[in-house]
Amino acid sequence: MNATEFKLNLNELKAERIRKGLSQERLAEKLGQRASWVCRRESGIVDITIPEFYQIAQAMGCTKAETSSLLRKMTGE
Repeated sequence: MNATEFKLNLNELKAERIRKGLSQERLAEKLGQRASWVCRRESGIVDITIPEFYQIAQAMGCTKAETSSLLRKMTGE
């Protein structure tokens, strides 16, 4: 792993979605995607880009503070 790569704790993303009361299907609808799009990102099959992370957080209804907290949890910082 080089300095520009890091591992995300995707369990935190899934846990936040569940805390917000959203299924993968409902989150996908809010994002204009299919449930498989959400599933592949939550499971790490497809890497989440920074813009996608912010789109997902917004679709989940996260505040700026919640988004920052989630990002810290996911990156282990």
